[in-house]
Amino acid sequence: MSISISVISKDPCVLGEGPVWDEINQRMAWIDIVGKQIHFFDTRTQIHSSISTDTMIGCFAFDQHGDIVAALENGIWKLEDQGRKTTRLSAVEEVRRENRFNDGKCDARGRFWFGSMSFNETDASGSLYSLGANGKLEKKFD
Repeated sequence: MSISISVISKDPCVLGEGPVWDEINQRMAWIDIVGKQIHFFDTRTQIHSSISTDTMIGCFAFDQHGDIVAALENGIWKLEDQGRKTTRLSAVEEVRRENRFNDGKCDARGRFWFGSMSFNETDASGSLYSLGANGKLEKKFD
C-alpha cells in the first residue's frame, strides 16, 4: 500500500494543531491556539480560509449542523455563520485565569470532551469536561 502525503496550506501558525474533518462541508479544519484562529481547507475548491477568535482557542468540534463548538480561553462558545455569530454556552473555568483549554474531541455519542491545563504547563490545575448534545456540561475529573 502506498500513502501519499501533501501540504494543504503553507500559511504559518504560531501553534497549529487539532485537525478535524468537517464532513458536511468537505473540508479539513485545524486551530492556531496562540494565533487565535480556526483554519479551513476546502477539498473541493482547494481554498484555504480562516476565522479569528478573540481569545486563545484550545479545541473545537463541529455539531450536527456544521456549526463550531469551541473551547476558548473564556469559556465554551458556539460559532455560527463562519464565526460571525457567537453564543456563549458556558463560562466554565472563567475564574481560573491560570488555566486554558487544550485538547478535545467528540465521542461516538456526540459528547464534546475537552480538558484544561495550566498556562505554565507544570501546575496540576487542569480538569476534564464533557458537553452533551443536550447542552449539559459535566466536570468529570480534576
